[in-house]
Amino acid sequence: MSSKASVSGAEHHREPTAEELQAELAEAREQQVATHELLRVIGQAHADPQSVLEAIARNAVRLCGAKHASIWRSDGGVLRAVATHNVSPERKRLIESNPIAPGRDSVVGRAALDRCTIHIADALADPELTYWTYKIPTDPTRTVLVTPMLKGSTLLGAIFIHRNEVQPFSTSQVALLEAFSDQAVIAIENTRLFEEVQARNRELSEALEQQTATSEVLKVIGRSTFDLQPVLETLVENATRLCGANTGVIFRLDADVFRWVADYGATPSHREFRQRNPVRAGRGSSMGRAALSGQTVHIIDAMAEPDFEHTGDAQGVGNFRTLLGVPMLRGGVLLGVFSFAKTRSPSLYQEAN
Repeated sequence: MSSKASVSGAEHHREPTAEELQAELAEAREQQVATHELLRVIGQAHADPQSVLEAIARNAVRLCGAKHASIWRSDGGVLRAVATHNVSPERKRLIESNPIAPGRDSVVGRAALDRCTIHIADALADPELTYWTYKIPTDPTRTVLVTPMLKGSTLLGAIFIHRNEVQPFSTSQVALLEAFSDQAVIAIENTRLFEEVQARNRELSEALEQQTATSEVLKVIGRSTFDLQPVLETLVENATRLCGANTGVIFRLDADVFRWVADYGATPSHREFRQRNPVRAGRGSSMGRAALSGQTVHIIDAMAEPDFEHTGDAQGVGNFRTLLGVPMLRGGVLLGVFSFAKTRSPSLYQEAN
């Protein structure tokens, strides 16, 4: 990346003094320490780029002699402030509630639009800059420096620093901010890759768990040719665990009612209640609805279902909130219903994206 606007004056060619060389050496060492810190944070924060972005904002202010820093992430066509350092409460409130679109009216917008570093000596002297945070009386924005965070041609965000007075940033400070941008991109990409690997691992673990459960059920079936009960108990145990439910029950159709025949995780009082009160096809329960429709029924919160029969009594002994009813069909003929329950109301399972 290179500066779009550079501010420089005529300089006489001369040998640097010992004091200047020492100052340059101290600055280089400080930058090296900051880079080491960022690399350490990146290595320890695979799933948390926020700590990296905050470290970048902090070091950008300190090493570049800026008033404050803010880091912006691309989000649906605009950029939103996601990390700041040394920002006044008023400015923080304004930038967090006012996302920036690529355009000429803000320095962050220009960096996003032009995909290059923007360095402006005096933001108040640029008539195109109308983004209102520049004109905060107690915290004026004068010299500004912004560099985009790019992964190839893809804009991930931008890093913004400013000074309250007209004092252009040095060439080394511009280069340092661009290096910080590269490190921010690494942190964001590391997080994306880490999340992809974690998601894949979860998929593989789930597939292995399902395969193991299926194998276990088949073994029980093979050993229980003339005894159905061990098969039903193995089925309901594995299904309950795989669904992440608290309880699972199998109801078998008996004439016009569904009777409790096997369970996993149910309390004796819940089992006794349902044995006294068999389920019928209808709208009064998740099992009844599954039997009535012949389709899976998912109830997010049973307590929000006014037409559930016996909800008060059944809920009191079963302590359920989220319910899943799955019909057992053979050639279109209903044989029974699987019923799963959680004791809290979030979804029993999540749709695959």
